[in-house]
Amino acid sequence: MANLIESVQRHLAFARLEKENPNHQVSESSDHAFHPEKLDQACVSSVLAGIYQFTREEQDAGKLLMPKMNRTWLEIIFHKYPVKLEKRIADYTKCATSVIRQHLYAVAQKAVLEIKSAIGANATGKEVKSYMTSQRMAILTRLPAELQVGSLLHNTTLDDATNKMHGPFSDFMHWVETYMAEPQTPLY
Repeated sequence: MANLIESVQRHLAFARLEKENPNHQVSESSDHAFHPEKLDQACVSSVLAGIYQFTREEQDAGKLLMPKMNRTWLEIIFHKYPVKLEKRIADYTKCATSVIRQHLYAVAQKAVLEIKSAIGANATGKEVKSYMTSQRMAILTRLPAELQVGSLLHNTTLDDATNKMHGPFSDFMHWVETYMAEPQTPLY
């Protein structure tokens, strides 16, 4: 399956998203300059983390397959417009909130289209949930810890630094996490 982060990044012509270092929980940059390289990283990873958390229930995951009504995808995924997320991204990137808002809307719109494209026309909430589970590690390894998106989504495990670790043992444990998160079918 295609990497959702890379697909969204490529289609929106955003900068390449780098994996976060698990040893750095806070940015070392303390200047007051705008950091455009951080904007794409923060917007894409935080919106996708929101989509991941939203799709933990099959019923909610199925909502991504329906046409949106009067609300935006951000309002549906975050249950309202994520003002706190916008503020945290502004603090992290030193970017204007109007630019952040445009990025967040674009990412959410494109991500939902990419998910629909990846899982097919006849998919159900179960397939959406499974697809997003398969994308979990790619999302969390690029999610800046400084944003504390997990606390906004009421799932602090998303902010855990162990999600960003790589190596033989860590990668095996991440595989086990993903495998155990999927519904199991009997072997007999």
